[in-house]
This record gives sequence, C-alpha cells and structure tokens, in this order.
Amino acid sequence: MALSDSIKVRLREGQALVYAAQAEQRGVGIAAFIRDRLDQIDRVEEELASIRAAMIDMGETLDELRDQFAGTGNSASAQVQPELGNTERRSDRNADAVAGNCIA
Repeated sequence: MALSDSIKVRLREGQALVYAAQAEQRGVGIAAFIRDRLDQIDRVEEELASIRAAMIDMGETLDELRDQFAGTGNSASAQVQPELGNTERRSDRNADAVAGNCIA
C-alpha cells in the first residue's frame, strides 16, 4: 500500500496515551494504529450510508404498497383476522398435545 506524504496530527494527551497502549497491544506503531482506525471508520460510515439508503428504499416501497392496498378498498384488518383465528386454533392444539391430550 503506497502512503502519501506524512502529516502531523496533535492528539489530546489522554487520547495519545490510549492509542499508544492499544497500538502496543497489537504490536504496531501508533501511526499504523491510527491509520487502521481511520480506515475502519471510513468502512463503517460507508456501511451506515448503505443501510440508511436501504431503509429509505424500504420505507418508500412500504408507502407504495400501502397506497396500492388502500386503492383496492380492502381493509388490512379484514385480511389479518382469519389468520389470527388459525393461529389461535394451532396454539390451542399445541397446548393440548403438550398436556398429553393429543387431538387426532
């Protein structure tokens, strides 16, 4: 990896001590340690930006689906109710089976 010209960076005293200790634990110099941390921060920021963009896309897709569903005149609660009934019956059957009252 080619490096640019060196630059001077002044750190707060406490920060410099922490970074120096962490660099020593990893067996690298403080410059390499700080360079690696900056690279890591760049990757995290890129990942966060990607996640934010995906969340925005998902929100827009949900809005479009909600608008399409609202345009059909169907009620979401009417669609969900039958499913809840089936889930409750399955849950009751499972509870009976666990209690030893197996239903055929």
